[in-house]
Amino acid sequence: MTGMTAKLKNISKIVLYTGSNTRCDCTCNCLGCFLGDSKTRKASYQGELEQIHEMLNVLPNLKSVRMYGNPDISVDAHFCNAVAKCLQNKGIELEFFTSGIGGAKVIETVLDEISPSSVKRVIFSVDTLSIEKLTQMKGTKISLETILEGIECCNRLNIPFSVLAVIWPMNVDDDWIAYHNFFKSFGARNVIARFGSVEGTTGNVSHVPEDKVLEIIEKYKSSPIILNKLFINNDEHEGRMFGAEFYDRSKIKCTDWSLSSADSLYVYLEDGTIKATSICPYFADLSPNHYVSIHSIETLEAPFTGDVNECPIAGRLLGYKPVKSRSICRYYLTSG
Repeated sequence: MTGMTAKLKNISKIVLYTGSNTRCDCTCNCLGCFLGDSKTRKASYQGELEQIHEMLNVLPNLKSVRMYGNPDISVDAHFCNAVAKCLQNKGIELEFFTSGIGGAKVIETVLDEISPSSVKRVIFSVDTLSIEKLTQMKGTKISLETILEGIECCNRLNIPFSVLAVIWPMNVDDDWIAYHNFFKSFGARNVIARFGSVEGTTGNVSHVPEDKVLEIIEKYKSSPIILNKLFINNDEHEGRMFGAEFYDRSKIKCTDWSLSSADSLYVYLEDGTIKATSICPYFADLSPNHYVSIHSIETLEAPFTGDVNECPIAGRLLGYKPVKSRSICRYYLTSG
């Protein structure tokens, strides 16, 4: 297994992009695209199955793959299906991420000949129940009915699904309890909302101000919706409300690159190579040198040193430094 390192042997889960890190040919043109502005990205490249076999050779203990496609499974549904079959044959658990565009046709294509027992869930990225807002935020014509067709397809195939919303100024005043209840009525396993982060650095969309974030966190703290928590106040910080787990360095995404126990990677199929990073994708997106050949993952340099009790790049991500609270890792949730 050429190029396998001790770190690669430890990898059990990855997030997989089935082409180059691009939005050039995406089915959407989201204002808050997590891949940034297409003008800053290299030309679109569709991965090849040979790269999947190479990846499996260097990740012998891979157990779970979340597939984003290129960068949505609707862009390359047939290829995503071919990849899924390869992974299924290895007994690897699958997750899929999509905007829901393409509806049932995309879901049926991606899941063709895939056993429900192999799929943990499909995650639908739906930012609002308003068709007008949704079309504007996705940058293309899209209907809630089409998304629901995809959801109903999951139900028909006995595949669990979750729903995710990203909160921006455009949808900040939506009723998130109604949003939660709507998708729960269709059988969603989880309904999650989070605030934008690195997406705002492209200038296409503004972030929700700190006061508004804190207001929403307070408003929905007892609600059933899972809400990514960006900030904590000083009392919460001093009381370490997240417990020892939050302060365990092995649990903080941006530092787990250096730990022998680290078990996750972000993987990108690119022309002539497979790129990967084990650093928080928000940090890596701001520093492209943190993407390296999967065979050279041990060469990653430390993004920073010292204890991490606050997100070290929150100011760059949000466009402002919180003044009433402390910024924390946005992977941590208030519940769920």
